[in-house]
Formats: sequence, C-alpha cells, structure tokens
Amino acid sequence: MLPLIKRVARWAAAIALIVLGLVLSIPGIPGPGLVIVLIGIFVLLPESRWLRKKYAALKRRYPRIFSPIEARRARARHERHARRRSRPWHAIMRGAGGLDACPPIDARREDMALQVRRVITGHDGNGRAIVKIDEVSKNVASGRPGATACNIWTTEGFPANNDGAADEGLRKVGTTLANGTIFRVIEFAPGLAARNHRTDSIDYIVIISGEIDMELDDSVVHLKAGDVMVQRGTIHNWVNRGTAPCVLAVILIDAKSVEASGKVLNAIG
Repeated sequence: MLPLIKRVARWAAAIALIVLGLVLSIPGIPGPGLVIVLIGIFVLLPESRWLRKKYAALKRRYPRIFSPIEARRARARHERHARRRSRPWHAIMRGAGGLDACPPIDARREDMALQVRRVITGHDGNGRAIVKIDEVSKNVASGRPGATACNIWTTEGFPANNDGAADEGLRKVGTTLANGTIFRVIEFAPGLAARNHRTDSIDYIVIISGEIDMELDDSVVHLKAGDVMVQRGTIHNWVNRGTAPCVLAVILIDAKSVEASGKVLNAIG
C-alpha cells in the first residue's frame, strides 16, 4: 500500500508543479515558470515509461555525466536503508521476520560469499570420478558500487580441456575471456551504479532471485526469479529499482563482434 501512496503523491506533486509553472509563464515571466515545469517533469521520471526511456538514452549517450549521479543516488538510497534499520520499530519487525532488511553494498560481499557453494568434479590418479573442490567460494570482487561478482570457473580454448588439477575459477579475467568461457554468479544491489556496456560474447543468464530491469537502446525488459535470457552482444545497462538484491547466474562464451547494417559493433563500457 505504501508504494502506491508514494506513486500517487509523486504524480500529484508533479502535476501541481507543471500547472504552476504554466500559470507563471502566462504573465510574461517564462523563466521561473519553465524551471518549475522542468522540476515537475524530473519528478515524473521514475514513473513515466516514455520518460524513463529518454532518461536511459541520455545515460547511455553521456555516461561520464550520469554515472556519478547514479552512484550518488545509490549511496543515498543505502544510507536511507541504514537509517531505517537503525529505528527501533524496524529492528523489532526485522527480528520478528516482518521486514527484509537491505544491507549496505559493501557489507553484502561477505554475505554473498557465504551463499555461493562451489562443487567442482574431476578424476583421481586411477581415473575414478571424484569431487576435487567443495567449498564456499572466496573469489568475490566488485567492479562498481552495487555489483558483486563471484567467478565459479573459466575455460580457455575450444573444445574445453577437462584435464589438469588447476583451479580455473581463480584465473584473472575481465568481463569476458578471449577464446574462452566464464561461469560467474552476480549480485546487483538496489540502486547499483550505471554501466552501459556491450561485450564480445554470447551470455546465457538465469535469474536466481530478486528482480531486475535491463535497459536497451529504446526499450526496457523486466526480469524476475526463474526467467532466463540470452544476451547476444547488445549494449545494455542493468537497473535494480527494487529494495532487494537480484542474483544472476551467467555463462559468458567468447564470440566475434556483432555486425549490423554493415557496421561492426565492438565491445564498449
């Protein structure tokens, strides 16, 4: 009920600001009126699908301008969550199981590591099938505020080589691995920093928990737990507009750069 009240209040405030701005513009003082109208439109940004698309397009076009803004918004959002959790009534409800707290971005790295169990099979000296690794994964890193990734395994070359005893999950890799594959688990926190990017890979994605929006050039697709996606080298940006983290399992397989309309779309971001 509370989110609905917030949305109604936001729409009412935005409409009131726009009407006030238009009224002030009539007597011949368009300056202040125009500013008030723009403020009203800005208030509507999170609610309007069309405005969200335009805002997403601006973020993709001017990442140097909007990335710091998104990062500040993410920090502010988590500070608000922290203040709420410090209130006595919130602590009581959380202890009773009535509220699902949203921990700060930095504090969640250890929580996520505790939840990712890695089981890797192999063979002993006699060729018998055995479990080589069974552990809580420690290979956890964060590339930007709100995004935490855990590399489970990697391979290099095709076909992949199942020989050897090395822990290939510890291989140092970037977003993708040339002539190889990466299997990783990613957690996107609410309000994570924006990153518009395209990779030279085909990605198989499974949403394990939570919900997430993926922004493309002129559209947004909403994904929830149980959904699957095949990401075929398109430019995109992940946005978590909820209050809980979203966890994805992703397999990235090296691919050549996409060609569209005679133009090569190289990896960026």
